Amino acid sequence: MKIVLYKKDKLVVSIYFFLFILNLIILTMATRESDIKTGSIMFIAYLTDAIFVISSIALKKIDNESFGLNHIILLFFFLFNFGQMFMWTLGIHFDEELGKAVLYGVYSVPSVNEIYKAQVFALFCFNCLTMGMIVASMLKKEKSSAFFIDKNKEDDIRKVIYKVSCVIAVPVILLTFVKIGITLWQSAKFGYISLYYSGFSVGAPISRAEDYFFPVIVGLLIGSNYKKMKPVYIIFSFYMILYMLAGERGNWVYKLIVLIWMHHSFYKPISIKTLFKVGIIGLVVIYIVGIVVDLRQYGFLNITTAQFAKAASLNNSFLTRFIFEMGSSLSIIILVMGFGRGAFLQYGNTFFSSFIASFSSMISSQLGINHVFLANHLSQNLLHIGYGAGFNIFAEFYVNYGYYGAYLLLILGFLIGILMQGSTNLYKGGVMKSYIACICCSIICSMVRDSALGGLRQLVQVALFLYLIITAVYKLSNKRQWTVRKN
Repeated sequence: MKIVLYKKDKLVVSIYFFLFILNLIILTMATRESDIKTGSIMFIAYLTDAIFVISSIALKKIDNESFGLNHIILLFFFLFNFGQMFMWTLGIHFDEELGKAVLYGVYSVPSVNEIYKAQVFALFCFNCLTMGMIVASMLKKEKSSAFFIDKNKEDDIRKVIYKVSCVIAVPVILLTFVKIGITLWQSAKFGYISLYYSGFSVGAPISRAEDYFFPVIVGLLIGSNYKKMKPVYIIFSFYMILYMLAGERGNWVYKLIVLIWMHHSFYKPISIKTLFKVGIIGLVVIYIVGIVVDLRQYGFLNITTAQFAKAASLNNSFLTRFIFEMGSSLSIIILVMGFGRGAFLQYGNTFFSSFIASFSSMISSQLGINHVFLANHLSQNLLHIGYGAGFNIFAEFYVNYGYYGAYLLLILGFLIGILMQGSTNLYKGGVMKSYIACICCSIICSMVRDSALGGLRQLVQVALFLYLIITAVYKLSNKRQWTVRKN
């Protein structure tokens, strides 16, 4: 394999690399500056928008696709880290935005210096992640070693994916809805906070079953060539609606976007008219989600008419608030920098411990390796709040390596780019590759508001495990067919 950059792509890639170097210079200066002005924050906000647009165009030209899984990952990393800054560049502000309100009700209002340094670090992390993805997309196979997909083989793999998905579908879907039912009842009766800080828990089999829910959905769609599309979409719709009622958003948002992309790429291109309809439905969903988020603290069985009327009021600017809430992940980086790396270093290198624990927490315990949910440590031990603040994968790189951690995102971006490469066409990159890429895309997107432990565990125990199972079943079935033909 070699890196190939066509003439038509050179201009946009050159602009991107210029912005990358500019960001590096600004980061170097930010670590030394102490008197930052508000204008500097706005400059970085505009620079962030430019880098997002240029990197998206670069990936579009190099991958030769308007909107791929790479773009979905970039979009969520952009919105969750820089959503508030994006709104600032449009001249839109919010009462509880960064710099105006106390963080999580207990931490001080972040200063201009704190916002700027977190902003610049997050942007360089985003830049390194994107560069790794761009370099991976530029890797092309040599003509002499071109790999030709055997369509018959791919059809056989597709059938195995479908059969494996069917086998695990019944217990996985059943246990997933049992978990949602228990979660919904707990949230409705005692409030959303009780899900995390009241000793509430569901059994491990029920909890882990949900990890396989989305792979089952993807497997049934790809494996059946979308012949089972309607029942699968109905099942996912119930999944999404019930979690919305429980006040949960992270469980289904990433999955929904991936499913829309899959429908467009693998089944039928979505027209502008259909996209407009989806957009209208999306606005209604965002409005409903805003109401649910406002009311979930009370428990739906305890809501008064006045509380509902206030939450449902259109004066709440639901779309603006939705984007501002998404962009609040930058506050995690502010908190981590504010508390200092010393507040987390008692756990050692969290990437190493998370990697070991991703295979088995029992193995890591026997080896004496302590793995920690950084989100819990931040919320309970440092902030002392009664709800989950979440975490940020960029912040975890800072916890482990300081400012130098941003450079390691080059490797992460490269690995993501390799994983997503060729996933648009089922028979170009391979059915298995597309199947695994769709599953991993959802997992990677969820890491924006999480630490490495949760993401790595799902990548290993779900994506890798299913890959090995499907590969083993395919080889066994092939061996059996060959034996029958021989006899």
